[in-house]
Amino acid sequence: LKFRSPFPRAMAISVAMPSRRRGARAGRLAPRTAEQEQPSRRALLAGPIAAVAASSLQPLEAGAFGPVQMPMSDIRYERVTCIPEKGEALKGTKATFGLQPMCVKVTATVTNNEGRVLKKAGVFGRINDKVGETSVIANAVDGASDVGQCALIETIDKGTTDINFRFVAAVEKAAKELPELEFKQLKAVWYPGGDRFEPLSECEINSLAEGC
Repeated sequence: LKFRSPFPRAMAISVAMPSRRRGARAGRLAPRTAEQEQPSRRALLAGPIAAVAASSLQPLEAGAFGPVQMPMSDIRYERVTCIPEKGEALKGTKATFGLQPMCVKVTATVTNNEGRVLKKAGVFGRINDKVGETSVIANAVDGASDVGQCALIETIDKGTTDINFRFVAAVEKAAKELPELEFKQLKAVWYPGGDRFEPLSECEINSLAEGC
């Protein structure tokens, strides 16, 4: 006996076809495996790694990423006439009440090992009235801090050389002469782009001042 399907042959074929299409579509939409993704990840990482490796082989400029500190020795000083037009005066603050300005020119020896001229170096340290044991730096009259900049050095030549700078000492109004000074941990500090230490001009402090 032969079994005969109750459905026409064309219908049987059309019923079977969708299962094959679903299978084919599922194959096309299957997610990429980790092994397939690995080459593309390597390609993405190769560029940055190569760039970092190449930059590490480049020579770095000495002192380019940090301050250059130059301790001062053989310090000499003398009183000079103040020049108010250049800002050599005391600001009218409570810290300087009862004090008068006396301008001082300092000469000291420093060593610049950078192999080039350094410009706009800041002067940091303690400057005291040796007898009174008090600070004469206007921005640190309590003597509690030596981090404030008290002066600016325009240029420092290569090697060991003498430098000059001026600062305004804040002394008692009753004083007739500059007291004996004591210098502690005095140093010049230079940063790349050393103009960060340049004092603000009168116009930068007060844009409404005369002549600004």
